[in-house]
Amino acid sequence: MPPPAPRVVPSAAATPPPFQPELAHAVLRQLATYVVKPTNRLLAALFTALPSRDDYPDYYDRVPTPMALDTLGDRVRAGVTASWPAFRADLEQIAHNARIYNTVGSRVVKDADKLVALGKAWLADAGVPDGPSTPAAAAAAADGAQLIPVDAVDHDGVTYRVGDYGYVANAHDPAQPLITQILGTFRNAASPADRVVLAGWFLRPSQTMQRPTAKFMPNEVLKVNRQAHYRAADLRGRCAVLYVKDYIRGRPRGVPERDVYVCEQRYSLTSRASSKIKHWTSTLPDGVRHPD
Repeated sequence: MPPPAPRVVPSAAATPPPFQPELAHAVLRQLATYVVKPTNRLLAALFTALPSRDDYPDYYDRVPTPMALDTLGDRVRAGVTASWPAFRADLEQIAHNARIYNTVGSRVVKDADKLVALGKAWLADAGVPDGPSTPAAAAAAADGAQLIPVDAVDHDGVTYRVGDYGYVANAHDPAQPLITQILGTFRNAASPADRVVLAGWFLRPSQTMQRPTAKFMPNEVLKVNRQAHYRAADLRGRCAVLYVKDYIRGRPRGVPERDVYVCEQRYSLTSRASSKIKHWTSTLPDGVRHPD
């Protein structure tokens, strides 16, 4: 008789530890506040938020997969990044993008590489060993990172489609939910019942830096170059945002006056400056319809 086949014992290292969103957020907070000595500068100063499209339009032509610490945090909250391989892949994407847009050997690239190394080291200290973290490996290891487009998302009896406006829960100020436009609707491949939206932000003047003499209309908001994924459970009802010329002409049907906002300015999160919007349709991404 041939000898029995050897018994294969799976390695403990082959099974990654369960993903812990709270640990992921803790690492992101540490990275965002890490200070480089002796200059006392923030290592993540250029990587906390994505560059403004207004100030760096070529960035989005050259970098196909933009990523920043706050973007990664949004992906964790939305359940899009739902495994440690996927988290490491998103973190490494920050350094990869820095190398695409900046000169190799520059301080920006060195800072990005150090940021990723610190993140991995802190994860290892917390019991999350390093492992495959390429986008392909992350996708294979975590179906939760795959979003499949759907026609609409329903929550609490309200249907949201691309182009609609809606409120999103604001953890920092529950009394003032985020005002957003729906840019995409998806289902989570790992959990078909789990719905996700991609939403672009509008900010109230009180959420921006303005001169004391600046004046705004009641219910005025400013469009910013910021978008993030959110679970459908974070949606808090419909609203409407009208370009100033449309706002003067009338109001949309079925939307209470308190939920109708007017917009005529952009706001740059980078330069903290406002500018007039000349053509409303130019502010909308491709494929997003103009609201009626």
